[in-house]
Amino acid sequence: MANSPEKDENENISKQDMIILVIKKRKGFVKLALETGSQLVPVFSFGEKELFFQPAGYNSFLEKHLVNKIGFYPVAFSGRGYAQNWFGILPRKQPIHVVVGEPIQSSKIDAPSHQDIESLHERYIEEVEKLYNAHKASYGCENIQLEII
Repeated sequence: MANSPEKDENENISKQDMIILVIKKRKGFVKLALETGSQLVPVFSFGEKELFFQPAGYNSFLEKHLVNKIGFYPVAFSGRGYAQNWFGILPRKQPIHVVVGEPIQSSKIDAPSHQDIESLHERYIEEVEKLYNAHKASYGCENIQLEII
């Protein structure tokens, strides 16, 4: 059943109603904040998902076969063209609403430990999730799930 066509089709459909934020492995900004004693400010932009059309089947193929080999997610997309609105590499005309959370204080640590970085990183992710959940209804995303990977 794990390889059934119905399951694969449902996975593609669910991706359409999901925003995937790739941040769990990205910890350099947290280490830098700790080394400098800077605040981390959670930010989320609503409307970015609608800037480009991403064909689900093609991107699924790229994810399954290339992401582990090259280390990032290649994306096939289509936006609008210079003289027409149906195909091209320019983003579609779509408003983007940026919401900004409360700054997260960090202590200045010259050589932060792995635990220091993990702790602040987890808190940052929690605050981004709270920010998304607090504002998603205001920007028409109440049925769109946020997945942080």
